[in-house]
Amino acid sequence: MRGRRHSLVDAVTFGLAGKAAGFIVPLAVAARYGISGDTDALYLAMAVTQLLVAVFAQGLEQYLIPFFVHAPDPAAARRRLRWATIRGTIAAAAGWLLGAPLVWLLATRTASRVGVALPLTIYLLLAPQIIAAAIGACRSSCLMSRGDFRWPAASIGLRAVGVLSAMLIAPTDAGIVPLAIGFSAGEWLRVALLDLLLRRRLRTEIPSVGVDLIPPDTIRRGLWQLGSVALLGIAPLIERSLAALVAPGGVTKLEYASKLFYVFATIFDTNFVAVFVRSWAEAVREKRWPALARDVRRWLVLVASGAAAIAIVVILGREPIVHVALARGRFTADDTRAVAPLFGVLMLAYPLAAAGMLLGGLTVALHQTRTLFEVNAIKMVVRSAAALILGWAFGLIGIVAAFALTHLVECVYLGTASRKTLRRLRRTTPATSR
Repeated sequence: MRGRRHSLVDAVTFGLAGKAAGFIVPLAVAARYGISGDTDALYLAMAVTQLLVAVFAQGLEQYLIPFFVHAPDPAAARRRLRWATIRGTIAAAAGWLLGAPLVWLLATRTASRVGVALPLTIYLLLAPQIIAAAIGACRSSCLMSRGDFRWPAASIGLRAVGVLSAMLIAPTDAGIVPLAIGFSAGEWLRVALLDLLLRRRLRTEIPSVGVDLIPPDTIRRGLWQLGSVALLGIAPLIERSLAALVAPGGVTKLEYASKLFYVFATIFDTNFVAVFVRSWAEAVREKRWPALARDVRRWLVLVASGAAAIAIVVILGREPIVHVALARGRFTADDTRAVAPLFGVLMLAYPLAAAGMLLGGLTVALHQTRTLFEVNAIKMVVRSAAALILGWAFGLIGIVAAFALTHLVECVYLGTASRKTLRRLRRTTPATSR
């Protein structure tokens, strides 16, 4: 348990540092470009790119931690790393190709606001980071399976290095397109760092005589995991296309509110959950069902309570937070008043989102990735329908209100499914008392 506490501190501390560096990017974009048609085009293209990056950078990363935990020695870890990298890269290349028509479809639906050519151009420049995300996910998950949560979390900040470098190098009249090149360059810089760190880590491990066999259903379970994350990302695409129609600059306002929300969500993000996925995967391997159930219940209460306290404070101070974070350059006081209510409504979902992340990690540790696919399919339908109905009725506020509703559905579904799975395993599989 002591080792896990230290891992949690590393994951949260270095994750906050990495995300804080990453948050410099929307601050710089807000100061330089404000809210305009160009920023709507950027964030519309990024919505598709972020969907595909999330599939591999989050879905693949979380799924592969238990996969690498079962590697008995450095040679087995390298073999599994090659196996995962090849298949992850092929899947990412397919996602790259599928993303272009999706951007075109979204842009044509909102052509009166942002046009078609600019979002498509930006996407084609952003797309190389999709492959980089898949390769990076393989390396970061292998590092985390070895107990190193610091650099996978902190290296996220390197994405900001590429973007800020592009903004400094490009002339002021170059428009918003150079930012896309910077995003891709930053992701590949992160891959290079993680690869170097992983090579050094594996060289220090002691070989064993264990036999390593890759489970035959690894690809099938992995596809359920990737599919579940992909489904989860469809709803934001619908929300952003709807936001472009219901309000001028709606995509950018929604994006800025979301960025602020995810600054606080960093505390309980995938790096935090990865620590539990690793320890719970070991408990599953050793069949410690009673201890696992107690640990899950305890941490669910702690995480939900802590997130609720943070949400209350942030909601009360939402407008000053938006002002301090964004109000500079071309970002005006009117923009602050437009973004603050959206940010406040998103924070209502914060405790549910934190609990849902933890339950999702438990589901992965239990190898129930199909359950994740099922719940994300339900969430996609509920969130999209709620965004369409509430968005047309209440505008941008209605769109973000759908976010809280879907996380309530997630917690109920995953909590029920995980409890049933643990009861079944305790009845059918002999357990140890540790």
